[in-house]
Amino acid sequence: AVESVVFSVGWYTVKSGYKADENPEIHRLSRQLLRLAMFVYLFRVVLTCAMFVYVCVIDRRDEFVQELVDVLGSVVLGLIILKGGIRAIESRNAPCCCGLTYMQAFRAWYVFLCLVYAAWLVFVAFKFKR
Repeated sequence: AVESVVFSVGWYTVKSGYKADENPEIHRLSRQLLRLAMFVYLFRVVLTCAMFVYVCVIDRRDEFVQELVDVLGSVVLGLIILKGGIRAIESRNAPCCCGLTYMQAFRAWYVFLCLVYAAWLVFVAFKFKR
């Protein structure tokens, strides 16, 4: 029996659904997906926590509960998306929901978030332009 490939990113290990004797390009792309997903998640958590500290500690606004909900929501949403990417590797990109595979759902979430962030940046740019 051929062993599955195990990917490690820092402290986290994922057992791939792909076998060691399969196309090496699959393993390279899976490793890249895992690294990118982990980096984006950690970046998102750090950025959200930095915004929380700025709003509640430095700027001293009374929006503690609103900002805490934002941090928790961002962390949970990020974990769900990260788990989708991990699940794509573990399950050999099996179907998940709405006729999509895990990889397609993972990509759709990232495209959606990019559009939301772009709209937010445009909003902030116009707000400060006045």
